[in-house]
Formats: sequence, C-alpha cells, structure tokens
Amino acid sequence: MTNDEAIDQVGRAADALDNLATGLVCMPGLDPSIHIAALKESLPQLRDELREAYIQLTGENPWETHP
Repeated sequence: MTNDEAIDQVGRAADALDNLATGLVCMPGLDPSIHIAALKESLPQLRDELREAYIQLTGENPWETHP
C-alpha cells in the first residue's frame, strides 16, 4: 500500500463511520438490534483498516504488543 492509498483508506473509513453515526440518528425507529448488528460487523473492519493505514503512514505499529 502506498501513502496515497493509506490516506484514501483513512478517508473511506471516516465516511463509513459517518454513515454509521448518521444511521443511528436518522433511523431512530429501526430496531436497535439492527443498529447493533451493523456496528458489530463494521467497527472491527474499520478499526483494522485505520490501523493498517496508520502503520503505512508512520512506519510504526503500536498494536504489536497490545492488540
């Protein structure tokens, strides 16, 4: 992954987090279990993508010792 790709990945992750947050506010009538299921599926993936981009951009992996 190049630095430009890492930066793009951070932007996509930010957009995905925004979509999840907006869904919580704009769809309050939706069963809470659906919101929770979406968060459970999306948050670990977004965490991993952000960590990958951070490692690419900084050359450091602070999660090596504390996953």
